[in-house]
Amino acid sequence: YFIWKEGSDQPLRWISVINKKKPSKRWELLTNVLDLPTHLIISLYRLRWKIEQFFKWLKQHLGVKRPLVTSWTGFILHIYFNLILILLLQYYLVLLRLPRWLDNLKEILRQLLTTPTQQWFYQRFKIPLSYKMHFI
Repeated sequence: YFIWKEGSDQPLRWISVINKKKPSKRWELLTNVLDLPTHLIISLYRLRWKIEQFFKWLKQHLGVKRPLVTSWTGFILHIYFNLILILLLQYYLVLLRLPRWLDNLKEILRQLLTTPTQQWFYQRFKIPLSYKMHFI
């Protein structure tokens, strides 16, 4: 279907999609892209939704609000930095044998703030006394 918005010289395309698995669930899309087939527009919106979910996850787990950069290269570097940070935090949690994400980050911060860092590090990872001299 095409819809004309008041004050606009271009029509809008209205697409209604019914979910095959849940027929009661329906998507209503409104777009100004008129030259692409319907199935391609639906696929693009699904991909966009996955990107939105990824950014929501970044905001929830890392506190990333919005990048402070204005260039595309800066934005990509910002995303790479956050992905590397996520991987390092996950690796750190695996090393500490802590299974859950948010509670364990709070526990790590609590332990780091309440005990001397080197002592806590050596005790947690069970580093032999002979190796301690190399790290100090």
